[in-house]
Amino acid sequence: FKTIAYANLDNDMVEFYREDEKLGDWQEGSKSFSQTVAVYADRFVSDKNRAEFKYLLSSEVIKRKLEKHNVIRFEYEFKSPDGEVTYYEEKIKKDTTNDTGFYVIIGTKDIGQEVKMRNELKHALDMAYTDSLTGLYNQQGLAYKCSEILKDRNVQNSLVFMDLDNFKMVNDMYGHAMG
Repeated sequence: FKTIAYANLDNDMVEFYREDEKLGDWQEGSKSFSQTVAVYADRFVSDKNRAEFKYLLSSEVIKRKLEKHNVIRFEYEFKSPDGEVTYYEEKIKKDTTNDTGFYVIIGTKDIGQEVKMRNELKHALDMAYTDSLTGLYNQQGLAYKCSEILKDRNVQNSLVFMDLDNFKMVNDMYGHAMG
Protein backbone atom coordinates (compact mmCIF):
# COMPACT_ATOMS: atom_id res chain seq x y z
CA PHE A 1 0.00 0.00 0.00
CA LYS A 2 1.17 3.50 -0.69
CA THR A 3 -0.09 6.34 1.49
CA ILE A 4 -2.31 8.55 -0.57
CA ALA A 5 -3.93 10.82 1.98
CA TYR A 6 -3.75 11.94 5.57
CA ALA A 7 -7.01 13.54 6.63
CA ASN A 8 -8.57 15.12 9.69
CA LEU A 9 -12.18 13.94 9.67
CA ASP A 10 -13.20 16.27 12.53
CA ASN A 11 -12.31 19.30 10.39
CA ASP A 12 -13.11 17.58 7.06
CA MET A 13 -9.66 18.56 5.78
CA VAL A 14 -7.07 16.72 3.74
CA GLU A 15 -3.76 17.49 5.41
CA PHE A 16 -1.58 15.62 2.92
CA TYR A 17 -2.08 14.20 -0.54
CA ARG A 18 0.69 12.61 -2.62
CA GLU A 19 1.90 14.96 -5.34
CA ASP A 20 1.88 12.25 -8.01
CA GLU A 21 -1.68 11.32 -7.11
CA LYS A 22 -3.24 14.76 -6.78
CA LEU A 23 -6.57 15.41 -8.39
CA GLY A 24 -6.33 17.99 -11.10
CA ASP A 25 -6.33 21.49 -9.59
CA TRP A 26 -6.37 20.29 -5.98
CA GLN A 27 -3.96 22.20 -3.76
CA GLU A 28 -3.05 21.21 -0.22
CA GLY A 29 -5.61 22.59 2.23
CA SER A 30 -7.90 23.97 -0.47
CA LYS A 31 -10.51 21.23 -0.47
CA SER A 32 -12.30 19.36 2.19
CA PHE A 33 -11.94 15.62 2.57
CA SER A 34 -15.51 15.04 1.40
CA GLN A 35 -14.95 17.22 -1.70
CA THR A 36 -11.72 15.37 -2.52
CA VAL A 37 -13.51 12.02 -2.23
CA ALA A 38 -16.32 13.24 -4.48
CA VAL A 39 -13.92 14.56 -7.14
CA TYR A 40 -11.89 11.34 -7.11
CA ALA A 41 -15.01 9.16 -7.28
CA ASP A 42 -16.51 11.14 -10.14
CA ARG A 43 -13.28 11.06 -12.16
CA PHE A 44 -11.86 7.62 -11.45
CA VAL A 45 -14.37 5.21 -9.86
CA SER A 46 -16.57 3.16 -12.18
CA ASP A 47 -20.28 3.87 -12.31
CA LYS A 48 -21.15 0.59 -10.59
CA ASN A 49 -18.94 1.36 -7.55
CA ARG A 50 -19.19 5.16 -7.31
CA ALA A 51 -22.09 5.50 -4.84
CA GLU A 52 -20.68 2.82 -2.54
CA PHE A 53 -17.21 4.41 -2.72
CA LYS A 54 -18.59 7.80 -1.66
CA TYR A 55 -20.60 6.19 1.14
CA LEU A 56 -17.67 4.13 2.50
CA LEU A 57 -15.39 7.18 2.42
CA SER A 58 -17.81 9.47 4.20
CA SER A 59 -16.44 10.77 7.50
CA GLU A 60 -19.34 9.38 9.54
CA VAL A 61 -19.02 5.86 8.12
CA ILE A 62 -15.24 5.80 8.54
CA LYS A 63 -15.49 6.97 12.16
CA ARG A 64 -18.20 4.43 12.98
CA LYS A 65 -16.32 1.53 11.37
CA LEU A 66 -12.96 2.45 12.90
CA GLU A 67 -14.54 2.43 16.36
CA LYS A 68 -15.16 -1.31 15.83
CA HIS A 69 -12.23 -2.29 13.59
CA ASN A 70 -8.56 -1.30 13.46
CA VAL A 71 -8.52 -1.15 9.67
CA ILE A 72 -11.17 -0.76 6.98
CA ARG A 73 -10.59 -2.29 3.55
CA PHE A 74 -12.69 -2.26 0.42
CA GLU A 75 -12.22 -2.81 -3.29
CA TYR A 76 -13.52 -0.85 -6.25
CA GLU A 77 -13.20 -0.68 -10.00
CA PHE A 78 -10.86 2.11 -11.08
CA LYS A 79 -11.08 3.69 -14.52
CA SER A 80 -8.17 5.71 -15.79
CA PRO A 81 -8.69 8.79 -18.00
CA ASP A 82 -7.73 6.70 -21.06
CA GLY A 83 -10.53 4.23 -20.27
CA GLU A 84 -8.39 1.39 -18.89
CA VAL A 85 -10.07 -0.46 -16.01
CA THR A 86 -8.35 -2.09 -13.06
CA TYR A 87 -9.16 -2.73 -9.41
CA TYR A 88 -7.89 -0.87 -6.36
CA GLU A 89 -8.16 -1.59 -2.68
CA GLU A 90 -8.42 1.19 -0.11
CA LYS A 91 -7.04 0.64 3.37
CA ILE A 92 -8.03 3.16 6.02
CA LYS A 93 -6.48 3.27 9.46
CA LYS A 94 -6.92 5.68 12.34
CA ASP A 95 -3.79 7.59 13.34
CA THR A 96 -3.65 6.91 17.08
CA THR A 97 -0.51 9.03 17.52
CA ASN A 98 -2.44 12.24 16.88
CA ASP A 99 -4.85 13.10 19.70
CA THR A 100 -5.94 16.52 18.41
CA GLY A 101 -8.62 15.12 16.13
CA PHE A 102 -9.86 12.07 14.26
CA TYR A 103 -7.04 11.61 11.75
CA VAL A 104 -6.92 8.77 9.25
CA ILE A 105 -4.25 7.42 6.94
CA ILE A 106 -5.58 6.20 3.61
CA GLY A 107 -3.55 3.81 1.51
CA THR A 108 -4.26 2.54 -1.97
CA LYS A 109 -3.09 -0.63 -3.68
CA ASP A 110 -3.52 -1.75 -7.27
CA ILE A 111 -5.07 -5.23 -7.01
CA GLY A 112 -5.88 -5.73 -10.69
CA GLN A 113 -3.72 -8.88 -10.92
CA GLU A 114 -5.20 -10.31 -7.71
CA VAL A 115 -8.76 -9.79 -8.96
CA LYS A 116 -7.85 -11.38 -12.30
CA MET A 117 -6.38 -14.42 -10.52
CA ARG A 118 -9.43 -14.69 -8.22
CA ASN A 119 -11.75 -14.61 -11.24
CA GLU A 120 -9.67 -17.28 -12.99
CA LEU A 121 -9.76 -19.47 -9.86
CA LYS A 122 -13.53 -19.01 -9.55
CA HIS A 123 -13.94 -19.97 -13.19
CA ALA A 124 -11.74 -23.07 -12.70
CA LEU A 125 -13.77 -24.10 -9.63
CA ASP A 126 -17.01 -23.56 -11.54
CA MET A 127 -15.68 -25.80 -14.31
CA ALA A 128 -14.58 -28.44 -11.78
CA TYR A 129 -17.89 -28.42 -9.88
CA THR A 130 -20.38 -28.31 -12.74
CA ASP A 131 -21.33 -30.48 -15.67
CA SER A 132 -20.30 -28.66 -18.84
CA LEU A 133 -23.36 -29.88 -20.74
CA THR A 134 -26.12 -29.09 -18.24
CA GLY A 135 -24.46 -26.51 -16.00
CA LEU A 136 -25.69 -28.48 -12.97
CA TYR A 137 -23.46 -29.50 -10.07
CA ASN A 138 -21.53 -32.69 -10.63
CA GLN A 139 -20.71 -35.09 -7.77
CA GLN A 140 -17.82 -32.96 -6.46
CA GLY A 141 -19.82 -29.76 -6.77
CA LEU A 142 -22.80 -31.24 -4.97
CA ALA A 143 -20.59 -32.49 -2.13
CA TYR A 144 -18.92 -29.08 -1.82
CA LYS A 145 -22.19 -27.14 -1.90
CA CYS A 146 -23.80 -29.46 0.66
CA SER A 147 -20.84 -29.11 3.03
CA GLU A 148 -21.02 -25.30 2.73
CA ILE A 149 -24.75 -25.27 3.45
CA LEU A 150 -24.43 -27.67 6.38
CA LYS A 151 -21.78 -25.45 8.03
CA ASP A 152 -24.53 -22.98 8.94
CA ARG A 153 -25.85 -24.49 12.18
CA ASN A 154 -28.55 -21.81 12.51
CA VAL A 155 -30.53 -23.07 9.52
CA GLN A 156 -32.33 -26.36 9.24
CA ASN A 157 -31.48 -28.16 6.03
CA SER A 158 -32.58 -31.22 4.19
CA LEU A 159 -31.38 -32.95 1.06
CA VAL A 160 -33.48 -34.92 -1.37
CA PHE A 161 -31.63 -37.25 -3.70
CA MET A 162 -33.40 -38.96 -6.59
CA ASP A 163 -31.97 -41.72 -8.73
CA LEU A 164 -34.05 -41.96 -11.88
CA ASP A 165 -33.88 -45.39 -13.48
CA ASN A 166 -33.41 -45.54 -17.23
CA PHE A 167 -32.97 -41.78 -17.54
CA LYS A 168 -30.19 -42.39 -20.04
CA MET A 169 -32.86 -43.69 -22.43
CA VAL A 170 -34.69 -40.34 -22.25
CA ASN A 171 -31.47 -38.46 -23.05
CA ASP A 172 -30.59 -40.85 -25.86
CA MET A 173 -34.07 -40.83 -27.38
CA TYR A 174 -35.02 -37.13 -26.98
CA GLY A 175 -31.63 -35.45 -26.51
CA HIS A 176 -29.93 -33.85 -23.52
CA ALA A 177 -31.92 -30.61 -23.81
CA MET A 178 -35.17 -32.50 -23.28
CA GLY A 179 -33.60 -34.63 -20.51
